[in-house]
Amino acid sequence: MGGWDPLSWLERGSDYARAHDVDPLVFIGIYLITTPPFIFVSGWLLHSLRKKKPLEVLLFLWGLLYCAPYIYVLIEGDNLAWWMYAAMTVLLTGGIGISALGLRRRLREEDNNTVDD
Repeated sequence: MGGWDPLSWLERGSDYARAHDVDPLVFIGIYLITTPPFIFVSGWLLHSLRKKKPLEVLLFLWGLLYCAPYIYVLIEGDNLAWWMYAAMTVLLTGGIGISALGLRRRLREEDNNTVDD
């Protein structure tokens, strides 16, 4: 069979993860477990932004919940290639940036809706 084979790609990724002491299932588990609290904290953060309440603890929790799976890879990973660090940096900064823009947009939309009322 010619072309791209997703199963072989998945096997290579699993072999790479095992070679560096990272369990992909633990990564996915951490991701799935931290997603609902991340969404909850995002809403709480939006509420606190609107009410002009202190944000330090919420921002810390928000960032920690987003970064948790990557922190696992950084702690457990052995001899990771430089490109893994680069990929995690891009994923983290891009994801946090997109989330922050989404929160900012929702806050602006809500401000515009209160002005219109």
